[in-house]
Amino acid sequence: LRFSTASWFGALVVFRGGVLPRLLGPTACYVAYVCAMYLFCSETKFSLSTDGLKFIAAATTFMLVFRLNQCYSRLTHATQMLVDAIRSLRGIVGMTCCALGYGERNQELSEAERRAATMTKVHVCRLAVAFAVSLKFHLRVAEMMNQGSSVDESVMRLALYDLLRVKRLLTRSEAKLVESYSGLYEAQEDGFYGRRARYTVDIHRLRLADDGGAELLFHSKSQQAEGGTGCAVPPFIIQLLRHALLQPLGQSWGYPERAMNVYETLIGHATQSFQEMNQMVLFSLPLPYVQLCKVLLTVFIMAYPLSIDIHHGVWGNVVVPSVLAFAMLGFEIVADFMENPLGDDSSDISIYESIHEFEVEAQAIFNSSLIHRPGLSASEQELAEEFGLKTDCLREWADDGPPDFNDFFEWSPLPSQLVNYIRHQSTDAAALNTWASLCSLAGCCCCARRRRSGVSQARVGGDAEEEDSVTYTELTLSEFDHDRSGSDADRFAVRRCLALRSSLPHMEAAKRQLLALEGQDLRRLASFQDVLTKAGLARDE
Repeated sequence: LRFSTASWFGALVVFRGGVLPRLLGPTACYVAYVCAMYLFCSETKFSLSTDGLKFIAAATTFMLVFRLNQCYSRLTHATQMLVDAIRSLRGIVGMTCCALGYGERNQELSEAERRAATMTKVHVCRLAVAFAVSLKFHLRVAEMMNQGSSVDESVMRLALYDLLRVKRLLTRSEAKLVESYSGLYEAQEDGFYGRRARYTVDIHRLRLADDGGAELLFHSKSQQAEGGTGCAVPPFIIQLLRHALLQPLGQSWGYPERAMNVYETLIGHATQSFQEMNQMVLFSLPLPYVQLCKVLLTVFIMAYPLSIDIHHGVWGNVVVPSVLAFAMLGFEIVADFMENPLGDDSSDISIYESIHEFEVEAQAIFNSSLIHRPGLSASEQELAEEFGLKTDCLREWADDGPPDFNDFFEWSPLPSQLVNYIRHQSTDAAALNTWASLCSLAGCCCCARRRRSGVSQARVGGDAEEEDSVTYTELTLSEFDHDRSGSDADRFAVRRCLALRSSLPHMEAAKRQLLALEGQDLRRLASFQDVLTKAGLARDE
């Protein structure tokens, strides 16, 4: 989340996106506790000995600061790993588009060879972007595994959005394999309000059909008997990318075999970055250390108000302990924020923003090797002519000209819930607070309208079906964007993503599923699998 560093008050007065929302509640409770202890000690003249309390305070502060420093190191390391991964993918796309375009500029290629070279560029671009998106999907899945045995519906919907975004960049067979590796499970169980779906995540563990339990969200009936084992999607995408890079080796329209050494180095860097980010999410700081920090903090802030001389008055017995607890609790909460820097908090790294930047760069790199290449080559010849070094080496395409990036890819709108999620991580803090205030105002208005609507229905005795609910946040998001223009618009917003421009059945199915998930009210949700099946997407009978 961005904030203004030009003004000293830019970070002081920000509420949403900062530490205050999670800190004010515990601090208010502690102020009430301190006031109660002050009144108790005033009436009973009770006072704890200060022996050892200073040592406890010093140990607590040291442990909290050391933990905060370790968490900040994790944040910087995660940032570097994400930068390395995107940099490696950018290098792969750039090398491929440049190397295959080199043959077109310096030798006469047949139409079939040009098509093969162009198709290889398309494969490399789509798989590189798919790998970047699969990173976010896998890190979300890994975080879901750490959160417990059951996954909330809203979190599962975001994971499904990521998976569908990956599928729209893959072929039919590739998409089916990714579905089977997703590790997203659903099981029906009886609850207090009746039968309800329960969602779990399970990857990197062998699961056979005989093991029973939950069923994969994406699974055909023909595969159910074989069981399903979830595994990390990014290594599988990398393997597809490696296969695409092997196709031009030794070809007249491709590049020599030794070029694969450079590609393998870049692939190795991307894989290493993925592995380190995966370990960072799965393995937090050691539990004994975190537990000791929390025990020492609890003992100190509970005992300190009882050791102060009551003659110091309200300032010494209430204000000072409250400010001290505010600071120490702040250390603890900020450390919790940064312990997993690849999560969903507003202070975490916005992976979606890095993905979108890479998508835009991939489009520019692709077009520079094809549709813009004639103009670039002509300008190079113009400069060579100026220096007296002109050579006649330009090769012309067919009458229809070189293809454009948009001939193979399209910019597809992101679901509103995902746009909202990205806004909380990558927008400007001032814009976020303004937008959240408008959301609250719109929510109050919507509640008032619904109350009036309910009263009217009760008076006429009607039992009309309740209108489809749309969250106030989603409703106000579009209104807020439309009301702002020019320099006032949120320049950090990400509203579109890359997808293959294709009308193949699995592509059309993915589009329908996105619409079905976006319009689904989670309060009425019975099963994500039912939603997917009704859209004709989840199962291939």
